[in-house]
Amino acid sequence: NVYYQNDKAFILCSYCFESSQKKCKFCLKIIEGTYFIDNNDYYHTECFNCDNCKMKISSNYTKYKNKRYHWECFKCSNCNKGIDRNEKFYTSQ
Repeated sequence: NVYYQNDKAFILCSYCFESSQKKCKFCLKIIEGTYFIDNNDYYHTECFNCDNCKMKISSNYTKYKNKRYHWECFKCSNCNKGIDRNEKFYTSQ
């Protein structure tokens, strides 16, 4: 395989080529094109999903305890009311 970096060609074996590529933390496949970075981990845009509804996250989201949520999916466990971005919330721990 010939690998280009900054217009300079490198000849790499398959192992070195695959080791040098960004891999999606979710599906473990090489990333080409656009991607998300979360906690220094790379994700295909189609693999970057809400942990509540499992749908793709394409813009603003929140994280709680290493889980990602669309803002509209981040809700009170008791009454199911959405929690606003600036609203204080409480946890059992």
